Amino acid sequence: MTFLQSNPSLARHLGTAQKSRMTEPPSQPTSAANLVPLGAIVVAASLFGTLPFFAKTLGEAGMAAPAIAFCRFALTAVILLPCVVIRGPQRKATLWAIVAGAAIGTGWIGFVESLNWLMVPAAGIVFMTFPVFALVLGVLSFGERLSWGTGLAATLIVAAGALAAGGAGGILQAPWQAIMFALAAPAGYGFVLNVVAHRLDGLSPLAITGSIALGAVFGLTPLVLMTPADAILPAGADAFLLLLVFSALTAFLPQFVMTLAVPLVGAGRSAAAASVELPVTFITAGWLLGEAPSARQWLAGAVIVGAIIIAGIDQARHGARP
Repeated sequence: MTFLQSNPSLARHLGTAQKSRMTEPPSQPTSAANLVPLGAIVVAASLFGTLPFFAKTLGEAGMAAPAIAFCRFALTAVILLPCVVIRGPQRKATLWAIVAGAAIGTGWIGFVESLNWLMVPAAGIVFMTFPVFALVLGVLSFGERLSWGTGLAATLIVAAGALAAGGAGGILQAPWQAIMFALAAPAGYGFVLNVVAHRLDGLSPLAITGSIALGAVFGLTPLVLMTPADAILPAGADAFLLLLVFSALTAFLPQFVMTLAVPLVGAGRSAAAASVELPVTFITAGWLLGEAPSARQWLAGAVIVGAIIIAGIDQARHGARP
């Protein structure tokens, strides 16, 4: 099992789960017993879709980007610390997971910082380009073979990003710093996806999730220590409660649900169910932040959802790796 089972915003696009736990025959009908875990995946992906709302709101409450990122991963790291393997033959895999976690944490700072310039729908679309980074790194550095499904999905995602870049609220209207910050997150996730696919054999799902969260905490701690004290925690009881909800609802809870539910449903259907994340991001941005997506962004989002489903079908047909 890979990080697809603990974070759909990582692995659902390119299909990197281990064949023994994640592969399903494409013709297998959906049974009534699968409806509950399928619904759980939809709920978990929807919770991930609220992440930009929480990040932007906490930033407006005075928290610095490193502190927001740290608090997101800290709860998961603490709860799953007993699952982290530090001895035996899996120790090397754990170190790889910790390095991957540091990449997630530092990359996620870029996403939070980009929200200072970008509207949430634009930042969400930029983040969804990470399968392209994963594909390039996989082919160049990890010996991945390009399948028609991953190639088509990556092409569609690039096309969607280009479509959404222009027009009202597009990233081309933002300064170059915002674009660089926004791209840091998908680049980091692309690296993590390859590490999960190729370097973490032998680790249990909870060990993977805990090790990656721990790595994020390790990577972010020096930056938090350099952050002014008044920017580490939000001011006011309401904002502090929002921070606790953010840590639980956008990290630990959906990760744990995905860990349990995805093996019961299979990779292809999990990818399709998890594709609700981007529409939920759009809806919460318009409803709670007043940042309604443009027609271009809705169209780009639809193309990305289609790419996610194509990649999931391709994964289910071809097994663990393209």
